[in-house]
Amino acid sequence: MKSLIVLWILIPSVLSTLPGLSGSVPTLKRPVPLGVHAPGVNGGPVQKSPVEVYLDEFGYTASSNELEPPTPFDLQMGLLRFQMYHGLYRSGLFDVETEEKMALHRCENEDLQNGATLKAKMLLHPRFRKWRLRLNRKFMKKLGLELDTNRLWKKKSLQWSIQGTPNSLTQKETREALVDAISRWENIGGFRFFETDSPNSADILFSFEQMSDKKHPTVVSRASGPNQSRVVFDKFQPWSHVIQYPGSLSLHRAALHSIGHSLGLQHTPEIDSLMNPLFKSAQLFSKITAIPNEDDKTLRELYAIPAPTVTQSSGETLKCPKHLDSVTAVSENLWFFFRKYNVWSVKNRKFQGEHRRIKEVFPDGPDFVNATVTSNGLTVLFAERTIYGYQYDAGRFVKAEGFPRELHERVLFFPQAAFPLTNGSIVLLSGNVFATYDVLANMPHILNDKNRMFPNLPFDVRSGIPVHTQDYSRYYMFDETTVSEWQSASHEATPAKPITDFFICST
Repeated sequence: MKSLIVLWILIPSVLSTLPGLSGSVPTLKRPVPLGVHAPGVNGGPVQKSPVEVYLDEFGYTASSNELEPPTPFDLQMGLLRFQMYHGLYRSGLFDVETEEKMALHRCENEDLQNGATLKAKMLLHPRFRKWRLRLNRKFMKKLGLELDTNRLWKKKSLQWSIQGTPNSLTQKETREALVDAISRWENIGGFRFFETDSPNSADILFSFEQMSDKKHPTVVSRASGPNQSRVVFDKFQPWSHVIQYPGSLSLHRAALHSIGHSLGLQHTPEIDSLMNPLFKSAQLFSKITAIPNEDDKTLRELYAIPAPTVTQSSGETLKCPKHLDSVTAVSENLWFFFRKYNVWSVKNRKFQGEHRRIKEVFPDGPDFVNATVTSNGLTVLFAERTIYGYQYDAGRFVKAEGFPRELHERVLFFPQAAFPLTNGSIVLLSGNVFATYDVLANMPHILNDKNRMFPNLPFDVRSGIPVHTQDYSRYYMFDETTVSEWQSASHEATPAKPITDFFICST
């Protein structure tokens, strides 16, 4: 009886550590595949299934005695943390979406630490993110919320070296991918990188190895942070560079991620971040030419680097950007195109002159945006969890009454994309989840799985704009580099084409 009483007290308290969860544990309709829970030779560790290994090795379950199997409750809590971290529907089940997400290639570094620690919860729940970034570094270190600053680089000139090549790329292709990735981080962090022929003297050593000791079959890379950073890539993984082969992974993209670790950054659930732990297959027309806003900001916070004075990073032209963060239409012919800290006006698909800073166009607005949308004459910018509202009047944007405001707490994700609906509401998206949202009432209505309700959207959709004003049957759907037409009734989509073919560059 005593043990039963303890159990009933324990379950609600553990659930309360997971934001948005309370009450009883959901029933496992599809149990987590359990390992063979028989002790090894001479009482050795139990043999775990790949799912158990995944949840344990990447920090979703609390560390347990290797001689004892995890309980179904431990595994379910790990699944819930995994689903929340990656923006999946929080079923607590080993469902199809969870299985597909776990099957993606990934970095070997942990996502969380021991599942239910304070650090894990702070990283897990977006409501705490601003607090985490704004705490001074001494206090963060005391709470264990961030990397020990004693292990950050104390110098700004770092030497790097390469050992080996992957089986799928030449030495020239391998070096090009790594050099380009290094140059992107060099643009924002104040670091200078110098190649050395001596691996022993390298601050950052890139190597291609068999990785026979990797934690999980999906692992294709690992990286340690400062000091003496070591980055290892699986040499047998099909890597690609410039020419992206079906099923291959971009070495350039994986190197950008790994260099982030080398500089001290950790994994994040934000899908736009380079530090998201999962690697998707190489995409057509896609090459990362600048460090995303979130990673730029986090590195500057970590090293107390001043805000940038250059408004556009190398690799993008000032008049005609090739990548977008978001785009919104105030009328059928007048759109606004967002990239990093800048915004362009677009008339009849043609860029109109030079860019301007977002804050110059939108009074008291954010430095950058995660998503934008215009509905019923109200243009809305989302920056993390803050909503900025504007009305376009006489050729300029004016702050709408009651803005800015915070996103409702029921929406647990960072909006990364948005598009308007016929009833005046909007759809907010991030990863595989969505919420229909009434901006004026600041209230969500439906929260569910994106792929079930809106199939065939671009994988990393950024914005949706009706093809014709007030006609919500067809949308232009944009990701960072491509655009396609999507029909709301049939959910059919046209083949994607580069945004450089969609927008016209003014000369």
